[in-house]
Amino acid sequence: MTSSAAVAAPPSPAALDVLSGLLRDAVLLAGRGTATPADVDTAMRLGAGHPTGPFEVLAGLTPDQRSALGLSAQLPGSTASGTDTGAVGDCWTGPVGVVGTGHMAGGIVEAVARSGRPVRVLARSAASCQRLLATLRRSLDRAVSRGRLDEAGKVDVLGRVSVGEDPVLLAAADVVVEAVAEDLTVRTEVLAALDRALPAAVPVATNTSSYRVADLRPGVPSGRPILALHTFNPPR
Repeated sequence: MTSSAAVAAPPSPAALDVLSGLLRDAVLLAGRGTATPADVDTAMRLGAGHPTGPFEVLAGLTPDQRSALGLSAQLPGSTASGTDTGAVGDCWTGPVGVVGTGHMAGGIVEAVARSGRPVRVLARSAASCQRLLATLRRSLDRAVSRGRLDEAGKVDVLGRVSVGEDPVLLAAADVVVEAVAEDLTVRTEVLAALDRALPAAVPVATNTSSYRVADLRPGVPSGRPILALHTFNPPR
């Protein structure tokens, strides 16, 4: 793991040009309270394999270099001296939205509901709603039969899950997870529809395993935060 103290020199202008989108997105996430600067740096190092986190890079830039990137001299979560305070906006405490009813979506729904959070699921049809609930009940029944969950816990989990076909169901969600078919056209259309329907402050996490966030960004012209979420199969 590379710390900011190990960075020998600030990036060259050419490197900054390549990194500019990543750095601006990192500042946007921290500024909106989606994640702390420290969390963003840790995720990019451990999750994406980057040698240095974006805020570690930004800490080594001059005010003029930050200005050239369209950023203010003072970064989110920092004091005038540049020390990270770790301050963020309100933590996510409300429902989690999930779009999709397939294998991955169903697993995500169950994992979130079993963690104690309410889940709001957007389905394409009434039949999809019923299939998802039936799959969830079977999975919970297996957990009960194996002693991993009791009947009261099963009822609690089912009570945390709401399924419907109207995007208004997702309006109160802290974050919405898109987990539809692994098809670029389908995902782009779904993200565009979500962008039109959701409040501006709600970020969307895509569960894609084949596409970059940049591939999906054209479906979200508003600039809404799009998070890359990787869930192992089976989701747990």
